[in-house]
Amino acid sequence: MLYCYSGRSGRRGADSQRYCAGRRKRPGRMALVVLRKRLMGFMARYRGGFALAAGLGFVMMTGRHVAAQTAAPPAAASATEATRLLASHAAERYDVAVPGHKLRAGAAMVAIDAPVAVVRRLITDYGHYQDVLPGFQKSRVLGQTGAGTDVYLQVPILHGAATFWAVTRFTAPARDGNGERIEGKKNGPSNLDEFLATWRIYPVDDGHTVLKLELLLIPRLPLPDSFITAQLAESADDAVRACRDRAEALAADGPPQAARPPR
Repeated sequence: MLYCYSGRSGRRGADSQRYCAGRRKRPGRMALVVLRKRLMGFMARYRGGFALAAGLGFVMMTGRHVAAQTAAPPAAASATEATRLLASHAAERYDVAVPGHKLRAGAAMVAIDAPVAVVRRLITDYGHYQDVLPGFQKSRVLGQTGAGTDVYLQVPILHGAATFWAVTRFTAPARDGNGERIEGKKNGPSNLDEFLATWRIYPVDDGHTVLKLELLLIPRLPLPDSFITAQLAESADDAVRACRDRAEALAADGPPQAARPPR
């Protein structure tokens, strides 16, 4: 049974029917209120549920898909894009479609005043992600084979209200247009249905690099797609900015150690 609902009065039942006489009923609004309350109650059963439920309620009321803010850039860094990033020295967020998945990856990109070799050395130091990149709470190398490097990763959302983890395999750098790509994919135990992390590194010149990070995380929780994508874009933003700061500090200290080039 649908009731005419007033957030101001909170009247229901027979009293609500008298109050709403002559008013147009709004079942769509009522359905949204009921759905939001049920989802918030469900989320409260999870660890950090109160904060997560509050965040979910806010997103359902006001959240918009990050794609409405920033369109996905081309995979390779264009001259215009590099010029803009170098001039601003700021990170830019975007989202991008991932083949085979409905959910869009949250991503960020930034220009770095450091050579590609320095940036590559930093982002392939998987065991120290937790020390350098704030988007990753824990990182531990489990093993290395010809197929890649297996790493245990933890990624917090909602400022630590919930934590997702996965054993992820990172492949060796591969050619990607005029740059290179390093891909990480869930490859073992996890509390996620899917986890993908893709680094893209493009040289601007001998001393400057454009770095991109695309994150896809599919949880086993009833969260709106726009909420997940926005959180991932925020994590990617934090990661590329931290990588920028660290790489520029390393470049200022002297020439980088030898690093394996892409295949």
